[in-house]
Amino acid sequence: MRVIYRAGRPSRGNLTPRPKDNNRLSCRATLSNPWPRTEGVRPIFEPGEPYLVIDSDLLPIESVIDDDNPSGHVSVVGMDWEIILRAVIDRGKTPS
Repeated sequence: MRVIYRAGRPSRGNLTPRPKDNNRLSCRATLSNPWPRTEGVRPIFEPGEPYLVIDSDLLPIESVIDDDNPSGHVSVVGMDWEIILRAVIDRGKTPS
C-alpha cells in the first residue's frame, strides 16, 4: 500500500481538481511541507489543521503522478471526487 496526503477534510470541494490547477489534485508523498519555504506562501499542512490519507493503490495507476514539483508533490488526475473519497483511508490533524 502506498499512501499520499492532502490537507483539508474529505469534501467535494477539497477533492475536486480545479481548472486553474490544470485539473490536477495536489497531494504530497509525505506529511510534509515543501522546502525551502517560500516567503508569503502558507504551508500546506498548517499546525492543528486536518489532513487526509489516501491509499493511492485504490486509484488507477495512471491517475497518480509523482511530478515532484516541488519536491514531494504528487498529482491525482482524471478522477471524480467520489472515487478519491473512497480511497481515503485515514484522517488526522497536523501536530501543533
